[in-house]
Amino acid sequence: MYNPKSIKYVLNFFPILENYLNDKYLNPSIAVNSLTQVEKVFLNMCEFFKNPREHSFDFQLVYLHLKEEEVIIALKALSIFSKEDCYSISKPAISYTGKHKSEYYC
Repeated sequence: MYNPKSIKYVLNFFPILENYLNDKYLNPSIAVNSLTQVEKVFLNMCEFFKNPREHSFDFQLVYLHLKEEEVIIALKALSIFSKEDCYSISKPAISYTGKHKSEYYC
């Protein structure tokens, strides 16, 4: 299963990852060692987008390694994947509007 919209979105910001997503890339373990931690997170995310039945993506990586704009890119890519690539969200809408205020902690 290949989901190009979400992957293309990530590649707009991290074009270096395109070589690593190619199945014919030689010796991926050496190649991955040359990536920054941020690039590794996005590579892992793209591997999930490419084949979600065989690869998982741990959202904790976003929390631990991404900052500011990188988090926004990751969230947008996950949204594109859910809405446009695998159609997990067929009709995007806000379905819950609560009257009570909630507090969220990091």
